[in-house]
Amino acid sequence: MDWDFSKVNLEYLIRARDLTRSDPTAGGIVLGVSDELGQLLSEISPRELTLITQFKPPLVAPRHAAWWWRRLLNALQAGNPEELRVILDHAGLFIDP
Repeated sequence: MDWDFSKVNLEYLIRARDLTRSDPTAGGIVLGVSDELGQLLSEISPRELTLITQFKPPLVAPRHAAWWWRRLLNALQAGNPEELRVILDHAGLFIDP
């Protein structure tokens, strides 16, 4: 099967760029990149971003260890918002209560 993640890649980069524009520190944390790379991403134009649609494989990949994903998926499956909040807070994905 031939998977096409080009639209997902574009959406991800648009949102990542917007985040780095509004809050460079948060953008760097969420993306897992240096401030310098976050700044570079924030300067990319919409026209330049559309070039990514030529790339079909996914750019986004899980960044955490298998145990972390197991804990996250178990919390989701259990419908446990408190556990989910703790997991995401520790991952640097701070969420509002």
